Amino acid sequence: MARTAYKTWIDENPLRKWRLENDLSIMAVASMLGAGMSTVQTWENGAHWPKPESFEKIGGLIGDPNIEESWQAWLDSRPSWNSTKQ
Repeated sequence: MARTAYKTWIDENPLRKWRLENDLSIMAVASMLGAGMSTVQTWENGAHWPKPESFEKIGGLIGDPNIEESWQAWLDSRPSWNSTKQ
């Protein structure tokens, strides 16, 4: 149960959602953004917040002019520990 809620949340990350909808690998997206694969992974799992210049690139890539607000809304929807416990 805990894994499912967290996985569902991860899949709603704006960049990850766009990447999966477009059948792209993390490596391909990292290349498009001029970032490392591990950097993109940490963005997608919510471990790190992209820098302003990265947000600009992400927003341009996925077509979201309000990417920082979209990202914050996604972060705010993170499941709490209590809601993910079995």
